[in-house]
Amino acid sequence: MILGIGVNVDFVEQNIDFSTKSLSKRRSQVLYHPTLKKISAQGAAKLIIPGYISGCDYIYEKIIEHIRTDSDKAIAMMPILVYFEDEERYLEVMEESDGFLESWFEKISVTFTTNPKLEEFINVFDKDALEAYLDKSCKQPYSKGSHDKSNFWGSLSLLKSLLSIDLNNKSLLTSVSELEDGLSEETYYKRLIRDFDSTSANNSHSVRLKSESSKLAKILDDRAVLIIEDQLKDGWKAAYGLFFSLSSNCQVLFAENESEAKEIIKNTSNIDLILLDVRLDKDRDAYSQDEHGHHVENLSGVKLAKWIRSEIPTTPIIAATASNKSWTLEALLGQGINGYWVKGSPDLITTVEIGIENTIDLYKKINDILAWSQKTGNWQKELYRIADIVDSVYLRNKAKSLQALLFRSFSPFSNDLSGGLQMNLAFMDIYSCMNDLVEWACDIKEVEPEWWEWSTIGQFGKYVDIVEGKNGSWTIPGEHRLEPSKMQPDTKMALELLNAKFTGAKAKEFKRLSKVRNGLPLIHGKRKASGSALKSENASMSDIDSLVDILSSLVDKHEGLIKEL
Repeated sequence: MILGIGVNVDFVEQNIDFSTKSLSKRRSQVLYHPTLKKISAQGAAKLIIPGYISGCDYIYEKIIEHIRTDSDKAIAMMPILVYFEDEERYLEVMEESDGFLESWFEKISVTFTTNPKLEEFINVFDKDALEAYLDKSCKQPYSKGSHDKSNFWGSLSLLKSLLSIDLNNKSLLTSVSELEDGLSEETYYKRLIRDFDSTSANNSHSVRLKSESSKLAKILDDRAVLIIEDQLKDGWKAAYGLFFSLSSNCQVLFAENESEAKEIIKNTSNIDLILLDVRLDKDRDAYSQDEHGHHVENLSGVKLAKWIRSEIPTTPIIAATASNKSWTLEALLGQGINGYWVKGSPDLITTVEIGIENTIDLYKKINDILAWSQKTGNWQKELYRIADIVDSVYLRNKAKSLQALLFRSFSPFSNDLSGGLQMNLAFMDIYSCMNDLVEWACDIKEVEPEWWEWSTIGQFGKYVDIVEGKNGSWTIPGEHRLEPSKMQPDTKMALELLNAKFTGAKAKEFKRLSKVRNGLPLIHGKRKASGSALKSENASMSDIDSLVDILSSLVDKHEGLIKEL
């Protein structure tokens, strides 16, 4: 069928109008991609288009670009006749091109005429000429940098990768279609989409993607994720929303700017993960802004990350960035960010396989960081909570030390090399909090010069003496057989305090944990006999769980008893 667009020629079998949008009362603008969809729907074999349209923003080269970049070869290779009603304008165009125009287009089945005839259609198609034409014509649209480019392409490539998880998901298919339509008005993106879709991934990539997705389902179920991204409308809200909804039953919160993010954080009781774009809107016009690692601390997203750390210090943050420069990424890790994910750009994500790999990387980053955070996050949160209740600078510093120690998980090599060093250090840091809590939970009175009595509220609401310091020697009340100690008996004091607050179970467990502490290789270990090999033991995660429980219970119990008085 011979199709005409906005032309009146005898041999045209079907005529359609351009899709347009109004610019003013007297002027409109042609929308090329929607027009091409009309052409495709008609099943045309040959096409006639006008050389110009009066009162309309229209460039015939643009509609030709769209046709020649179409993924449907029958559409992409159809002969095109460009019709100029005004011969003077035709001659003017030809003269300006100095013959180049005709020679250029005739190799890709395009000819020009002022008196259209059926025989003027040419069907000469040089593939090399076509690629040369597309390279010259399908230029990257102007933007303020690769960041904007990646935000468009990155969201689409993420969505397309998710099709490997659920090809029939209607929301996913709709989101892909809508974003493709939005991007395809620019032939640069239209060509990228065509070339991307012409590739495929083997089954192993899809299997790995589904595996990482299932892991996320287990770790994020009934939890909350905050997405901070200023270009949510460019496909990222749909992409991130589907990324998490296809894999887990979690609540996904969205913030488009800094103020929205701060409001959500202040009004949400628990956020388990934050995915943060490091360049928010106010960075867009900062042409002098260096995103290559030299001034990363000045990026709006990084500044926001530091504020987040002050509000919810233990919540893991993953930075989403358009930069793939190693120095940039390393610099981000030095700014309180737990990990990073590089958004897909047209330079990086050129095939379905690479797109899936990039999506797998996001799943892995989230899974690894959340797994570590959930292992250690409760310890950190409890120490911060205890520090707030006790109102102790020392305890807060210990909480900060623990967070610094457990900020990122050690690599398998580090764990093997250190032989449990990380857990041992964590155990020691938390164990040291007991001395602070003993002082906090006790009334300390100087009875006489150089004579001190430490007492606390017992489980029945009465004060109980736990230790006495007299002339530099320390004793435990009621333990007459105990020899006075010149050193403050920290462990005995803690045991007496726990016995006063609880039944013997807590004290018994703390006594066991004190033996673990004394057996750490970082302390001194144990010797069975003179000259025997040093015997030591490492603290386990269950040991740390038990220790944190004792400290938390002590603080809550004492606080409750104080309130009852």
